[in-house]
Amino acid sequence: ARGFSHWHETSKEAIELRVKLTRFMKKLRSAALVNALSRWSQMAVQSRRITGLLTKAAMKTIMRCVLQVYNRWAAFAEEAIERRVKLTRFSRRRLHSTLVGSYTSWEEMVVEAKRTRMRLARCVRKTRSRAMAGTLAAWIDTAAEAAHTRRVLHRALHKSEHRALVRFFRVWV
Repeated sequence: ARGFSHWHETSKEAIELRVKLTRFMKKLRSAALVNALSRWSQMAVQSRRITGLLTKAAMKTIMRCVLQVYNRWAAFAEEAIERRVKLTRFSRRRLHSTLVGSYTSWEEMVVEAKRTRMRLARCVRKTRSRAMAGTLAAWIDTAAEAAHTRRVLHRALHKSEHRALVRFFRVWV
């Protein structure tokens, strides 16, 4: 019975030793696991911080580039608007000067035509001869036709100037 009790005590000690070793190993494993998790957590936090810093730096660079592109575009747009305003002013001045010149020459032509008519009427009243009246009528017709031709050519000239100005403006725009 002594052998049995010795074996019983030895096996009891072995079981207790096994339980203690198991507990110790669990503690060791959980300490290693805790250390590993702690390191992993620190690395994740540091990685997030570095990612945030890199994102901020990249955004600053991107915004700087976007701002430069926008400033160039704004300067170009402003210059284009200024050119358009200047060309519009120029074309208006050109058109108005042409109109004023045309009106002045037309007015002079009307005054001259009235004078000519008055002179011719006086001349016709003085000379009532048939031969002279036929010649005078032919001359009046020729003068009227020449005046009409002059007006038509004048209009054609102004139309071609206007077309050239319009073509120039369209090419520019």
